[in-house]
Amino acid sequence: FSVPKEELPLYDLARKMAFSLDEDDELVVKTVKEKRTFLVLDAENDERVSVRLIEMLGSNSFVSVPLVAKDEVVGVIVADNIYSGHTITPERAELLALFANHAGLAIENGESYERLQKEIRERIEAYERLEEMKEREVRTCQLAAIGEMAARVAHEIRNPLVNIGLLARHVLRSFGPEDPRFEKVDTIVGEVMRLERILTDVVDFSKPATPSKMLMDLDAIVDQVTEFVKPQLHERHIQLQRIQTHPLPEIAADPAQIKQALLNIVKNAMEAVERDGTITIATRADGEIVAVDVVDTGAGIVDDVLDNMYDLFYTTKQNGSGLGLAITRKIIEDHHGFLHVHSAPGKGTTFSVQLPVRAESEDIPFVKPPIQGGLQP
Repeated sequence: FSVPKEELPLYDLARKMAFSLDEDDELVVKTVKEKRTFLVLDAENDERVSVRLIEMLGSNSFVSVPLVAKDEVVGVIVADNIYSGHTITPERAELLALFANHAGLAIENGESYERLQKEIRERIEAYERLEEMKEREVRTCQLAAIGEMAARVAHEIRNPLVNIGLLARHVLRSFGPEDPRFEKVDTIVGEVMRLERILTDVVDFSKPATPSKMLMDLDAIVDQVTEFVKPQLHERHIQLQRIQTHPLPEIAADPAQIKQALLNIVKNAMEAVERDGTITIATRADGEIVAVDVVDTGAGIVDDVLDNMYDLFYTTKQNGSGLGLAITRKIIEDHHGFLHVHSAPGKGTTFSVQLPVRAESEDIPFVKPPIQGGLQP
């Protein structure tokens, strides 16, 4: 076991041995300024030694050696012979000076290593920020391309598509379920609705609104989302667990957009969970970060899907548009946050939305998820 430093026998002595560099008469100060070793064999009769230093050491023989790093004195080693009883010879003093030189070199190397490590960390962080900026630039270009396409699609397709849907519904109402044509027309109605949803998703993604930020309670938004999905969860026999350990600090965010992002994640969890499964929604805070974890007991996500799940139009759902998670991530990034997913086949999935608690004017995106841990599937 380790002894607290306060209980070490030399702790109090080391604390008391503090000298100002203006005290030129003190031998320890001379050791620093002259960068040389002083050997004292009879302190009581040595004019170089002050009464104060003698009382501190309680020894009549000692050696004072400078500790040098980068040609600068960073400390002084004072060694006496109280415990050994051996005479401090010039050879022993020289040996201690040699040790001090090695100690100074170790300190210098340690400082150089620390600076090198710091520089490496800074370069890694700069590289990660650059990679993040490149990824966002690519997504911005994709967004611009989709925006142009969406404008054309909305103009050329939406109105005819709405008309087709209205006519198909009108025709469907004229048939009874027993009519052999009913199923075919019903399929047309369903496909029109699917195309309308895809078109809406494309437009939402290509022309997202700038967040209208205000101070808001994230827990309150989470509670609104859980209340909204409760009927659907009840219908599917899915259990909902809500965990709130401590009140969260207010954040500057757009309540409507954050609610949309969380709703998208919870709906994904609902689709992943089979009957009698469980969805857990937990909120937590760590310093200047708040997070919402959505954990499901579904089948999990395979690596290939994890690698592509944010790609535009990528979907594994029969009726999906492949834009839901892309929209969700863009909302979180527009709030300078981070969307992290942890999943394994057969073990469920955790989506973690992490948002900063900072002034609305700050514009510093996260490069990596700042909160590790949280709920696991």
